[in-house]
Amino acid sequence: MSSDTNPIHSVQVHPGLEESPASQSLVLRSLFQQRGSFGSVDDATLEQLAEKMVPRYFHDGEIIGTEGDPDDWAFVVTFGEVEVYKKARDGARIQVNVLKPGNWGGLMSLFNNAPRSAHLMARGEVKLRVLAHQDLADLLHAKPCLAMGLLSCMSQRLAEDAIHLAATLQYVGESGLEEFYACCLPEERLMLDTIQHRVAAEESLSKIMEFLFESFCQVGDCDRLTLAFLQDNGSRAASYWSRTTYEPLLLPADYQEDMSGTVMEESLILGRPRILSDLKQFSQEHPENPIASLLVREGIRSSIISPLIVGGRAVGFLILRARKRNAYNEHQVQLHRAIVQSISQTVEKAYRIEQLTQANSAYAEMLAFVSHELQSPIASMVMDSQLLVEGYLGELNEKQREQLQKTVRKGKYLLTLIRDYLNLARVEDSSLQAQMLPDVELRSQVVESAIDMIEDDCRTRNITIDRSYEDPALVAECDLSLMQIAIGNLLRNAVKYGRDGGTIRVIIKTEGEHARLTVWNEGPGFDPSQKTNLFQKFSRIDDPELKAKRGTGVGLYSTWRIMQLHRGRVEARSEKGAWAEFSLIFPFRSNA
Repeated sequence: MSSDTNPIHSVQVHPGLEESPASQSLVLRSLFQQRGSFGSVDDATLEQLAEKMVPRYFHDGEIIGTEGDPDDWAFVVTFGEVEVYKKARDGARIQVNVLKPGNWGGLMSLFNNAPRSAHLMARGEVKLRVLAHQDLADLLHAKPCLAMGLLSCMSQRLAEDAIHLAATLQYVGESGLEEFYACCLPEERLMLDTIQHRVAAEESLSKIMEFLFESFCQVGDCDRLTLAFLQDNGSRAASYWSRTTYEPLLLPADYQEDMSGTVMEESLILGRPRILSDLKQFSQEHPENPIASLLVREGIRSSIISPLIVGGRAVGFLILRARKRNAYNEHQVQLHRAIVQSISQTVEKAYRIEQLTQANSAYAEMLAFVSHELQSPIASMVMDSQLLVEGYLGELNEKQREQLQKTVRKGKYLLTLIRDYLNLARVEDSSLQAQMLPDVELRSQVVESAIDMIEDDCRTRNITIDRSYEDPALVAECDLSLMQIAIGNLLRNAVKYGRDGGTIRVIIKTEGEHARLTVWNEGPGFDPSQKTNLFQKFSRIDDPELKAKRGTGVGLYSTWRIMQLHRGRVEARSEKGAWAEFSLIFPFRSNA
């Protein structure tokens, strides 16, 4: 690499971000520990290494190193990611690896003085610590422990590469593709070598498809790539993801097509990819096919349609299209088939995960909507019934009053269900963040406001509430509304499962840097062996006396989720047949 592009000389340190050698060594130690290397290197040696390394910064897409240039420096990634890639004959970029924080680069030429073997490019904002090969060689000579750590890094890298290559060769052998693999171009082999572990490492289906689209563009003609899944017992295919090299699109990315009589159905019957070499002619011969007509108007002329088969069952299709006639031959069919066989299971898994995520989100939205819509009319019905029971709208006979009291109790139970499900929908929102307020007074703003909500039920059942506040003015940093939900759930359970004429104790105290809010009640308690079931969603303890009380099985789960948001926990204790106690423990900040 020429001196004017060498990161050691060219890229300036960002103002105000310089670090001392001591702080640099701490950063290196942390990164190396994460990677499981350099564990035997002492801090003094790491500090020497840090003194020699120069921090350098690169912006997204900036070239760090170029294949073929002299390679006289090594580096460690300390922030961001570095893409390692080679170029195909047509100039397309073929990704070989991605270096992440803690990974070394530029080590091979330290020993053989060879030019750089691949291009390096910043992915996002990137920070490196760069070291000239000569300085690194001097350190390795003076510090054998550092040489051992570096050897460990290189061994890990070689082991990972060997695992990836072995997996590819095993896959090629098991699939009967040895002869085809031997006929592949270098860039096609590189694609097959990397695609398995790259796709398997991705969790997002869109990222998997973006990688596949770029890969197809590198090794052949690819103007439109579509992923479709079978629906309605295989009677139709629905496009799930699509990307093109052109605009505008006439065929939307989310189109659907009935399977009967289509080329997709034919590919399923054949059990292999199906080529259309002249889509314009196909459209003229099949004027009833609106999708082919729209693709022709977009300029598409060729396609390969490959079925995705997992465990002997068809799950969907990968469809590759090009804007020129006769773009694909039998070699491309074989390549496409090899890739599809390699990725089908991973793609389906990612699709199912995304479906479950979407279904869970829809369930939470429906839960919140239905609960909210029911809350107001039921509350109004309960209030009207109470007015009748209390005689505000005229005298009732005993039978009428008794029947309305049953209506009130049922209405209140429904309101309890609605409240619990609204709280559940809120705490299960993946975007929920605790809105921390710095000076929430636990006694008045959290506990007493929650006690106000249960006092009527306590009077009805002659339950006494005992208060024990170690510090009545204790304040904490917490989300007020969430904390009210959490303590309210504990108090309502204490009333529900408490004994008529019994006692509920509410305790506020501190334990070191944590606040503890405790609710204790006389009652049936629970078997300690079943304590793990308490905080699971929709779970209730298998005990006839406890199950006699109707409940949703979500209150304690919501309380547990709220404590997680507060970096706290919930504790439960009980003596079976005598009492139960639940405590919220979370960090607080004293008003002193």
